[in-house]
Amino acid sequence: MRKQRSEEGFTLIESLLVLTIFMLLSITAIVNVKPVQEHFIITQFFEQFEKDILFAQQHAITEHTRFYFVYSHNAKSYSIRKSGTVVNKIISRNFDSSITISNLTLPNTFSFDSQGNISDSGSLLVEYLTHKYLVKFYLGKGRFHVEKL
Repeated sequence: MRKQRSEEGFTLIESLLVLTIFMLLSITAIVNVKPVQEHFIITQFFEQFEKDILFAQQHAITEHTRFYFVYSHNAKSYSIRKSGTVVNKIISRNFDSSITISNLTLPNTFSFDSQGNISDSGSLLVEYLTHKYLVKFYLGKGRFHVEKL
């Protein structure tokens, strides 16, 4: 009589094949995460930027006073302050070091009056890695929009 062998478990080649497939899938997922992260950084920046601009405009209307929006190229930050004093900073935000804001026709400091109108119309250039965005501010109710170049 012949004995039957029990073949339980996997061979070394089967295990290595499964491990290789798993590693290839993992590497593909990791490589695809970087563009998603880069997109998230600039999207989050513009969402916060828009909310802060609207916040300054809303406070200028409700408190019937002028609010200033000040941004710094070198410090990678911007702030919102009340009545032009440094002491009355309402918001101070730092942003990612790979984002740069350059003034094209808008000064580094602009304000919203008690009616919510912006003091100057103009444009800012926002650069992030290889992407460029134009932020245009219009006279009148302080409206603005972002355009990818």
